[in-house]
Amino acid sequence: GSVVTGLELVRGTFFADGREAELAPFVRKTLAPALQRFGAEKRPGEKQTVTALRPQLLATLGDAGRDEGVLRAMTALARAYMDDPSSVDPSLADAAIELSAIAGDAALFELCGSRFEAAGTPTERRRFLAALGNFRDPALVDRALAYVFTGPLRPQEVLAIPRKVGTIPAQ
Repeated sequence: GSVVTGLELVRGTFFADGREAELAPFVRKTLAPALQRFGAEKRPGEKQTVTALRPQLLATLGDAGRDEGVLRAMTALARAYMDDPSSVDPSLADAAIELSAIAGDAALFELCGSRFEAAGTPTERRRFLAALGNFRDPALVDRALAYVFTGPLRPQEVLAIPRKVGTIPAQ
């Protein structure tokens, strides 16, 4: 966990000027062995620390590491979650939904928005709000920022999208 946190700190501090792609190979080289060791899915009898670390590992590999295999797998998992939330390990749902948004299109943006608005639990609401701030297509980033003013956000949610958008690397 501390390695993932450290990489994110380095990314935010030293690579926030459009040079994030230079960090991606290092992130993959550093974290891929841990993912291979722990696996991308929960295993019977694994320690809780591994279950808690896996989503952070996947999220960092997919986002900062630009790992295409992780992004494909998490997008597939997000689709499965959209069809049937009970089919996806709850510990991976946040990472899957947020990573699927990276290359997501307008249809996924609409789906995340409608799922956010229809959310029956705070967890679901937070999950889809975070996804809305994780889209990278400039037109969808603009829509997400506009949603801050037009969507049904609660006062404590208003900064969630701008904070996420502020961490998005330039393409």
